[in-house]
Amino acid sequence: MGGYLYILILSAAIVFSCISYFINVRLVSPRKSQRILAKFLLFIAVNCIAVITIRFFFEEYVFTYLGLPFGFFYAPYLYCCFTAFIQEHKDKIGQNSNKSVGLRNAYIHFIPGIVYSIGYAIALFNMYVLDVEFLVNYSSFAPIYFHVVA
Repeated sequence: MGGYLYILILSAAIVFSCISYFINVRLVSPRKSQRILAKFLLFIAVNCIAVITIRFFFEEYVFTYLGLPFGFFYAPYLYCCFTAFIQEHKDKIGQNSNKSVGLRNAYIHFIPGIVYSIGYAIALFNMYVLDVEFLVNYSSFAPIYFHVVA
């Protein structure tokens, strides 16, 4: 019963993120922050679809579910959206600045997610030969990275 409830909740998240995406694209003014938010909503739908697929088809392989690096991309998307929104607000009130916003200047925030995605892809292709040392290093990289960066 718990597995079906889990799938039902993720399916609802997919439906709501897709509805929000179409509302955002069709009914809201096409500002830069809204375009970034639309990409973020599609990312949520892709994340939920991947989790449902992995939990349904590869339930016996724990690493395929626990090692998903999607969580590292949420904060950079929201950072880009808020930065674009602040820039739009400054332009609206007349405080123009030459700072370009969006994904071009925020690429450094996506580096942990990209590193984990590469490590996850390598681990999936070598899933049958993974040892405990790799899994410990894979799971302990994030706290070390964020401690050094902070």
